[in-house]
Amino acid sequence: MEWLLAIGSAVVGFLVGRTMSKGGEAQMRAAFEKTERDRIEAEVRYLYEIRRGLAQALLAEDSQALLDAHATVADFQRLVRDGPKERIEAERTALALKYPRFEEFDLFGLRHFVPTDPQQYERREIVERYVDVGKFGTILEGDRYMAAAWKEEHLARDRQVLERAIERAFDHNTISATKEAMRRYYAWRRPDDALDAVYEDRDYRVERLFRQYTPENEYGVTQKANGIQTIYSVYVWDDGSGKVSHNYRLSDERFGDGRQMFEQ
Repeated sequence: MEWLLAIGSAVVGFLVGRTMSKGGEAQMRAAFEKTERDRIEAEVRYLYEIRRGLAQALLAEDSQALLDAHATVADFQRLVRDGPKERIEAERTALALKYPRFEEFDLFGLRHFVPTDPQQYERREIVERYVDVGKFGTILEGDRYMAAAWKEEHLARDRQVLERAIERAFDHNTISATKEAMRRYYAWRRPDDALDAVYEDRDYRVERLFRQYTPENEYGVTQKANGIQTIYSVYVWDDGSGKVSHNYRLSDERFGDGRQMFEQ
């Protein structure tokens, strides 16, 4: 009888040990998978910051180049979402060979204490690096999210956000240029000058507009460097408040009504 109990205890011990071993393996596997997810998340965030710096450089210098590069990355996101795995792995291998070390994706050497100077790089270099960083980040995100990522509505919304950011940057730069033109105009103008006197220098042309009856004083401003034309209008309130309203509109060569621009 005792030997039966001994055998039974041994069997129970074996089963318990095996169960605990399997449980330990499952825990180790879960811990490894979490570590891998965290690693991918960290790498994606790092690439995102690099891509953000590249995008800011392009936004300041050539917004159309940024739009084109963004569209290229969006097409690659569609490839990762829908395309053959062999093509994706080929792209991964090509990028890994091109950038053997992860930090080589960072064209500017981004650090919080290092000023970024995109002027020392060719536009082609910045665009190429933006696309490569976007592609590799997409591959890593594909490893994590698989085919559920990058639905068309997500890609369209991302594009809209970019276009709006470009429009805001354009408005900011154009309004700043218009203000500078008007500053020069007011410094040049004399009280006895004719109302239709035109100010012109190497950068700007400013002329008084008489398009229609309006309580505002309107001026047409032309930037000679890029041909951008705006209508600046100013209105001094006559209610004793001393309030002054300024308005900026993007216009055409005839200074017709155009899109309202907004300061940041």
